[in-house]
Amino acid sequence: MQREREEVAYFDRERFSAFLDNLIFEGVATSEILNVIDDEMIEKLNRMEWKPDTVQVIPGISSAVAFYGEHYTTPETIRQNALNRLNGQYPDEEIELIQPDKGFPEIYQIPLGFTEPQRMLLQQFVAQEILQNSYEGLGVTAEDVDLFIITCSIPIQEDWAERISRMMGIPIEKMIIYHKACNSTGSAIFDVHNHEYDDELRERVEGFDLGERAVISTIAIEDANSITGKSDKMSPLLFATAVGATTFEYSPLPNRGPLTLVTGIQKDIEEGAQHLRYQKTYDEKNWPQYREKYRVIESKFLQSPPEGWLVDMNGPESGVYFRVNGIELTKEVLTEFAKVLSAADENFDFRIEEGDKKGEFDLTKYVQFIKKAIVHHPSHVVFDNLGKRLTQPNFGIGFKTEQVPFVIPEGNAPSVIIHIALARQLNDGEFGEGIKDGDKFMILSFGAGGSFTCAIYEYTDVSKLPAAA
Repeated sequence: MQREREEVAYFDRERFSAFLDNLIFEGVATSEILNVIDDEMIEKLNRMEWKPDTVQVIPGISSAVAFYGEHYTTPETIRQNALNRLNGQYPDEEIELIQPDKGFPEIYQIPLGFTEPQRMLLQQFVAQEILQNSYEGLGVTAEDVDLFIITCSIPIQEDWAERISRMMGIPIEKMIIYHKACNSTGSAIFDVHNHEYDDELRERVEGFDLGERAVISTIAIEDANSITGKSDKMSPLLFATAVGATTFEYSPLPNRGPLTLVTGIQKDIEEGAQHLRYQKTYDEKNWPQYREKYRVIESKFLQSPPEGWLVDMNGPESGVYFRVNGIELTKEVLTEFAKVLSAADENFDFRIEEGDKKGEFDLTKYVQFIKKAIVHHPSHVVFDNLGKRLTQPNFGIGFKTEQVPFVIPEGNAPSVIIHIALARQLNDGEFGEGIKDGDKFMILSFGAGGSFTCAIYEYTDVSKLPAAA
C-alpha cells in the first residue's frame, strides 16, 4: 500500500514561522528562537528542493524518506560544488571529476553557511515532517511509540536529539541514540530484533511476552556536507542530505511481528577503521554525560582524524575494505542461514560434494530463498563492485542481479541510506516485486569504525495474524 499525499512548499518563511510558533506553544522553544530565521536563511532555503518518496507501507511497517537541499545533476556541477565547500583545502587538480558510474548521477546538499541554531531548527523541521508521515502510514501516533531510536553520524548540539524527542512528545527515557556512522540504522534494526531491548519493552507493553507488539520508531538525519572546515576531498562529492523514518511493530516471538530475525551477525573490525574517521562532537569535556544520558551506541573502533579534522577518509582504501569485509560477513551469515534451513529439513542440506570445499554448504543454493539483498550505497563504484561479488558465482554467493538492485542515485546520506533502500523495495515498483508474507530478505550495512551488520529477516503479514493470546 502506498499513501499518496499532497505536495507542499516546504522551505519558506511562513511555514517555518508556523513551525516555530508551534514549538513555542508546546514549550519546546522560547520566543528568542524566532531570531534564527533571517533573510539570509530564507535566501538559502529558497535554493533548496524537497524530494520526498511516497510513504511506503506494508502491514506492520511504514517508511517515509526524503532528500533535500540544492540539487546538482552533472559531474561538472557536483565537482564545482565540492570545490566551493572545500574552499581551497586541496588544489583544484586533486578534486576528481567523478562520473555517474563511479559516484552518483545527482546529489542533494544543503547550502553552506547555516548557523548551528539554524541547522538545529532545520533538522527539527524535517524530523517532525518525516516522523509524522511514518506514523500516519502505520496508523499510530507519537504517544504509541514504545522505543524511539535516533540514528545519526554527527550530532549538532548536546541536546539535539532530546529536542526532537520533546517536540514529538516522546519521553526521553524511551530514546536511544546510535552513532555508528553509515551502519547506524542497520545496526539499530538488528539490535531490536536480536532482543536487546526486550526487558524495557516488557515494562511498557502489556502482554508483550504473549505476542502483543511494541511500536518502534527510528529516524536518521544526515547533513554532514553542510559543515565547513577541513574534511576529506571525497565527502562533498558523495555525501548527500536526507532524512528517513521507519516505524515498525515488533514482537519478541517468531512470526508474531512483521520482522523475525532468522540469523545475523554484527562485527566491529579494528583493522581498516583508520580508512574512514571523523571527529566526534561529544566528549567528557564538551558534552559531559552525553553518552550515559542518551544511551549512545557507538562504533567500537571509530577513530578521530588528525589535526581535528571533521572527516578523514581514504576513499579507495575504505571502499576496498567495505567490499571485502562485507562479502566475508555475508558468507558467514549465509552459512548460518544454511544451517537453519538444513536443520529444519534435510531436503535443504546442500553441500559441496567434491573439491577443496567438499562438505561445506553451497551458498549459491541458499540465496534462492532470499528475495532481496538490501545493501548500503556508499558510491556507485563500491555498490557495483560489492554487487559483482554478491552476484557472480565465482565469489561463492550467487545472488541474481535483480535481487540486488541499485536503488539510490541521489547520493550517500550515511545513516539514512538503509531507510531509503528498504523503503524503495517494500512495495512493487521500479525495483521489482515488493516484500510479501513469508518473504526473506537480507540487510547488509557498514560504516566508519569498522562496524558491519548483516542479517536475514522473514516478513510476516501481521494483518493476517489472530489477536495476541
